[in-house]
Amino acid sequence: MKYTREFIARCIEAHKAAFEEWPYGEMQKAWVDENGDLCIWYTKSEQYWHYKEDAYGFIIWW
Repeated sequence: MKYTREFIARCIEAHKAAFEEWPYGEMQKAWVDENGDLCIWYTKSEQYWHYKEDAYGFIIWW
């Protein structure tokens, strides 16, 4: 699956909105994993997050 820039931006903004101060920095890299989930790696972390949209249109991450 290919994700649009708009969807990637929605994922980042939804995730950032959950924090008073965003600790992870800017997006460094985005890709789709073997399960078809969007993954985003951020500049200030040594980890990445998975993202998808649920049945109600909400962005979830793990």
